Amino acid sequence: MTAAFSSNPKNKPFPVDLQYSLVDGKWRPNPLAQKRWLRFDPIEMVESHKDALLTLNGFRFDCGRFDTLVVDANRALVKSLNKANIPHEYSEYYARHGEKRNLRLELTVLPYFSKKLKFSDGE
Repeated sequence: MTAAFSSNPKNKPFPVDLQYSLVDGKWRPNPLAQKRWLRFDPIEMVESHKDALLTLNGFRFDCGRFDTLVVDANRALVKSLNKANIPHEYSEYYARHGEKRNLRLELTVLPYFSKKLKFSDGE
């Protein structure tokens, strides 16, 4: 994602600006790179993309309750969506990152899309 969010062709051998740098044995933030990343942060994008989000026929996401990679970010996104009055469905299931994927697809994801997707006759 760094290559997409904070590319920098002038940096060699890795043409990116990292969010953190190791300085004197400690990780130091790179505020300029972090600012560039915020442009792609879904939580930050809700308000600027509100009109487009309101046109969606359905918006659903979930994660494992013990998914330390994304659970806090997902909860923050829910707050942002609620504040902007964007209809959505969010759920947490009893698992960590990537666990119970097949069961979740069968019991929640596919039924959701079956209910929300609309096809015209002849397609």
